[in-house]
Amino acid sequence: CIELLLRAWDASRGVTPAMSDATYELALAEIAEYLSAQDEMRNGVAEHVLTSLVAGHLQRDASYSESRALADAKAMIRHCKGRAWILSDAGLNWNGEALYAFTHSSFREYFNAWALSRRCATPKRMANELYPFLRDGRSQITVQLAIHLFDWKATNGGSLCVNALVQRIAQSDDMTSAEARSAVNVLLDAVAAVQLQAQTLTNLCREVIRQVIGPANRSPVELVDLFSDNFRHAHGIPSILPSVFASLLEVGDTEVQLRLCWLITHVSLYLPSGEEWDKAAKEIEEIDARNNSFDALLDLHAHNQTLAWHLSVRRGRLSASDLEATTN
Repeated sequence: CIELLLRAWDASRGVTPAMSDATYELALAEIAEYLSAQDEMRNGVAEHVLTSLVAGHLQRDASYSESRALADAKAMIRHCKGRAWILSDAGLNWNGEALYAFTHSSFREYFNAWALSRRCATPKRMANELYPFLRDGRSQITVQLAIHLFDWKATNGGSLCVNALVQRIAQSDDMTSAEARSAVNVLLDAVAAVQLQAQTLTNLCREVIRQVIGPANRSPVELVDLFSDNFRHAHGIPSILPSVFASLLEVGDTEVQLRLCWLITHVSLYLPSGEEWDKAAKEIEEIDARNNSFDALLDLHAHNQTLAWHLSVRRGRLSASDLEATTN
């Protein structure tokens, strides 16, 4: 859409822009990043503020003189409001000055994401910039676009950024469980556009499963979507899934471990059919068989915890006499 508005439309009519397309895009990125940080201005910003932002960018980053920067900034804003349709009238402020806003929020989100991807030199820096968006539930489109754009900027940039964000979410003490679940959902959508390294996929799967067994109340049914062919990276999951489950053993309190025991006991219900998935299920069963902590946990809580009782029955930990005594 930006390509059409800034380039193709004028080019099709033989209109030559006074400034390069890159100059427009960089200036719009400056505007979008500023507006995204100013909640009170998202619905409209005064013309003099826009002019000052663009002129400052041209002077600082493009070696413009003050007078030329001011003149070209005004022309650029007129063009973006006129033929380009990127900016639109948003009324008047208290003293009658025109207010402008991005015609569609997706324009602001795209240019803000582009600004972040240009400014951040490393995946960790990008993750630090994007984490507040996830924590505060702001503009998931900006997060997804920024990850995608950063993937083009640096080798494995998107994967490394996602990995850093997953680790921040897993270790966060400033997110509620619901916010953490929402943040992971944003990342699950974002990774549809980038390749993932094995370590990133491992950590992402681990966090999803941790949220299933932990306080986030993520439904186990959602694992079916994670493991299905509709998830771009599902092909890599069978080889890393056993190690993911192994890494969660003895993590969390009794309730978390009982939920993990339940999930491992019934894991085949959520896995697709196929040789690789069958192999993963078998390896998970072997991990379960080698892990004595579940048996000890069930023996301790089978008579006072409903889930533990059901698991003890399912796994044959209760004898016929135990069952009879419990039911009576």
